[in-house]
Amino acid sequence: MATITTLHIDFDPDHHDILRQLHAVAPRTYCFETHQKAVPYIGPFIRHQCPWNNAFAWSIDLSCFTYLHHFLLHTPATLVDDADGEGKEKDLLAVWTMKSARLDYITLWYLARPWQEAP
Repeated sequence: MATITTLHIDFDPDHHDILRQLHAVAPRTYCFETHQKAVPYIGPFIRHQCPWNNAFAWSIDLSCFTYLHHFLLHTPATLVDDADGEGKEKDLLAVWTMKSARLDYITLWYLARPWQEAP
C-alpha cells in the first residue's frame, strides 16, 4: 500500500464517517487538511450535524491515524453552540487529542465564509 503523507480533502457536512473512510484508504497520513463544503446560510451561527458533534467518536476516529501529526479543519460552521463557547471549544480539543499519541498540531478555521482561504 502506498503512503500518502499529506491529504487535502473537501467533504460534505453530513459525511459523518469521513475519518473512518479516509483511514481505510490512507492509514499512514501525516497531515490532513479537511475543508467542509459550503452549506446554505442560516444566520450568523451555522450549526448542522457536523462530524465533530460527537466529540468522543471523532477523537476515536482521529486516533486511528497513528502517524497523524497535523490536522487542519476549515468549516463555515461553529464548533460548539453554547454560551460558554471558549470553554467548550477547549474541552472539544482536549477530547480530540486525548487518544492521539502523535497529534501535535490542530489548526481550526471555523465560522469561515466559503470564499475565505485558510491560513
